[in-house]
Amino acid sequence: MSLRDDVTVRRGGLHLVVSLNADARGIMAVLGPNGAGKTTLLRTLAGLPEFESGRVELDGAVLEDTARGLWLAPEKRSVGLA
Repeated sequence: MSLRDDVTVRRGGLHLVVSLNADARGIMAVLGPNGAGKTTLLRTLAGLPEFESGRVELDGAVLEDTARGLWLAPEKRSVGLA
């Protein structure tokens, strides 16, 4: 999973800017205090809220790219949120 071009999401007073690469063979944890944007980040990867700018890729497939107007519906992504 990779987030490119600094994925930017705004929700109320939260302004989240994230860039990351996660190795498919590893485990990634998202940690932080209440209100830091952990759930917003996970929902963004799952395709639930649209974000302002950036790009999300999974195994080389583009799930979302705001510069190109691409967005893959949540039910078509191999991403889950529990």
